[in-house]
Amino acid sequence: MTVLVVDDLPIMRAIIKDILTRFGGFDSEGVFEAEDGGAAVKLYAERRPDIVFLDVYMPGMDGLEAVKAICAINPKAKIIMCTGRGEEDGVAHCLRAGAVECVNKPVSPEQILAAVEAAMGRPASG
Repeated sequence: MTVLVVDDLPIMRAIIKDILTRFGGFDSEGVFEAEDGGAAVKLYAERRPDIVFLDVYMPGMDGLEAVKAICAINPKAKIIMCTGRGEEDGVAHCLRAGAVECVNKPVSPEQILAAVEAAMGRPASG
């Protein structure tokens, strides 16, 4: 299984990747990263990961724009939003646009792994 982790903060990408590889049994080669929405859409089109962890607020193309662009490529994409406090409005827009799950920052291994399980178990929409 492959995962794309998208966040403008390198530390957040590293934390999520570490959780996935250390606790989730993911191969580190199967977890790749992007620093913004534009790079995420390009990588999604090239590599078609099984799951995308996507920050809501990023410079350039934000999470909402990226969700829409990724879902235009694949309406069945499994996108999990990552949000800080006070970003509920942005998350709601992303969920309406096609994201399937949401985790709150700071993330925990339990949150990340539960979101992966829920996203993979959810019937594909679209």
